[in-house]
Amino acid sequence: MNRAWIRCLGGLLVLLGLAACQTLPNSPEAEEIEMPGDRPGDIYVALGEAYMREGRYKVALRKLLRGLRVDPDNPKIHRGLALLYQTLGENAKAEAEFAEAVRLAPRDPYTRNARGNFFYQQGQYDKADAEFRKALEDPLYATPWVALTNAGICAQQAGRPERAEAYLRRALEKNPGFPLALWGMARVSFAQGRYLDARHYLARLRQVSAPTPETLWLEIQTAHHLGDLRTLYQTRLELERRYPDAPEVQMARELTRKR
Repeated sequence: MNRAWIRCLGGLLVLLGLAACQTLPNSPEAEEIEMPGDRPGDIYVALGEAYMREGRYKVALRKLLRGLRVDPDNPKIHRGLALLYQTLGENAKAEAEFAEAVRLAPRDPYTRNARGNFFYQQGQYDKADAEFRKALEDPLYATPWVALTNAGICAQQAGRPERAEAYLRRALEKNPGFPLALWGMARVSFAQGRYLDARHYLARLRQVSAPTPETLWLEIQTAHHLGDLRTLYQTRLELERRYPDAPEVQMARELTRKR
């Protein structure tokens, strides 16, 4: 797993393929698995999403629109179009396509999770939360920790740390090694001044993912607040060695100069 999954502190996971997911605007490496379908338009969904992952948006649009002509009531095609329009910043079209996808498959958790991400990106946190909750109503949802983590990130962004923590704890109950949930709990704990808890979650995060500039910087800040100078300087050296050009290096140097 590389550093991309954590580059955006508030990124959400959304479906973008039959066995892959993406965040907007950045992409944690995680999977949200959906069983392949056998509808006539599903092949166009797969092709469209593959081109989206490659950044070939015009080709993706052509494939999805062709699929729409073949299978106009396929909710996955409407969801794919919604995600594409969202990526392109055409939010009115994205919202309309999400609405159609939900109309055709109101219980589909992947569409609900993706629509929740859309509302989150628009700053409509209550609507986003409602969509994540809808996703979690499906007992067959294969990756509920994804929607739970998204809901936690959304709640944190909305200034509701207690709700954020509750969601993230539930995510970790479902998948104890889910990196984005561990990162979310570390951030929530740090923001609330619970530095030992933050250290705990950061240590667990190291067990499942290589450190990034962001995680190392939070480790340094946590050590600073705990008065752990040895860990502070060791982690600063690790940051400098791994990511010498990262902006966090200068921030770490300024912090350690104050000691």
